[in-house]
This record gives sequence, C-alpha cells and structure tokens, in this order.
Amino acid sequence: MPILSHSTPVGIQARLKLWLVSCLISAVLFALVEAVPSPLQLIVLFQLKSVSRLFFFNFVLLLIYAVGVSVLYLPFLIGLKDAANWHFWILLGSGTLIGPTFIVGLGLIFQAAGGNPQRIWVGDDISPGMFRLLPEMVGFGFTAAIIYITALRATTYRARPE
Repeated sequence: MPILSHSTPVGIQARLKLWLVSCLISAVLFALVEAVPSPLQLIVLFQLKSVSRLFFFNFVLLLIYAVGVSVLYLPFLIGLKDAANWHFWILLGSGTLIGPTFIVGLGLIFQAAGGNPQRIWVGDDISPGMFRLLPEMVGFGFTAAIIYITALRATTYRARPE
C-alpha cells in the first residue's frame, strides 16, 4: 500500500500554471453564475443567445481582472512552495483578500484621477460601483484560491511505494 509522503516542492512554472488554471476555472464558474438568469426567466424568455453573449462578456472581464490580480499574487506564488500547515492559511487569506484590495485600489486611482466618488463607489444606472463588486471579488478570489491550494496539495503530496 502506498504511503503519502512529502515530495520535492513544485517548481515556479508549475505553480504559475496551477494558478492560471484555477483562475480560468473560477472565471468560468462566476461567468456562468452571472450570465444564467433564474430558471423561470429562462422558461419565459428563451433568450439563450443573450445568455451566451453575457457569459462571454463576463468571462472576458473576469479574465482581465484575474490577470491584474495575478501580478499582485506573484510573491505568494513564488514564496510559498507548498500548501502545508500555515502556508494554507496564508494562501487562502491572500487569495481571498487580494481581489477586493485590487478593486479598492482601482477605485482610489479613479478617484485621484478626478472621477465622481459617488459614481465610482456606489454606482449609477450604467455601472454597478466598486462596493457592489467587492463581495463578488471575495468569492472569485476564494474560489480560485481553494482550487489552487487543492491542486498544489495534489501535486505536492505523491504516493511513495513502501
């Protein structure tokens, strides 16, 4: 019977690929959640074309967001080679909170550039505002971090023959 043992840490390129794949999976999940209306609306409206367009639009926006956040997350990806013990909590916490930090940073940059604070933070008829995006980005970051940690643990711990 094989015994699970700690193997050599996963390389930087493999960790970056794992993070990219986890961001892609998280983007697909969140784009589906945002694009698919309630079942009653689907039955009444039969708007599958608009759902697919909305899915693609949300997916592209989430990928743009994920690339920006990935740059901020690089020190954690490079520094922490496994997801054991306290590394798990650092990866989970930083992966969850880095998205809202990015959104708040963008809002502050827009405000410093002379934007209307009410429109930036609360929103208007056209844009939702940064405060509405914060819970979604927490969920996106948490999902991506959990997928990344799970994949990292799966590749770090391997079976060793007895």
